Amino acid sequence: MELVSHNLTEGVYTATDDYVHAIEVRGAGRLLFVAGTMGLDPARKPGPAWKSNSI
Repeated sequence: MELVSHNLTEGVYTATDDYVHAIEVRGAGRLLFVAGTMGLDPARKPGPAWKSNSI
């Protein structure tokens, strides 16, 4: 089994050393687990409305 971290770098805050935005699990098939955090911009500020936080 192979674990592949996916950390977006554009339009979202950077991940800390103990966190990834998503992790892909490769083996007999492929699974992608996505973190359920709210949408924050690079400055870690939420958007002005609910819809902009639920991308």
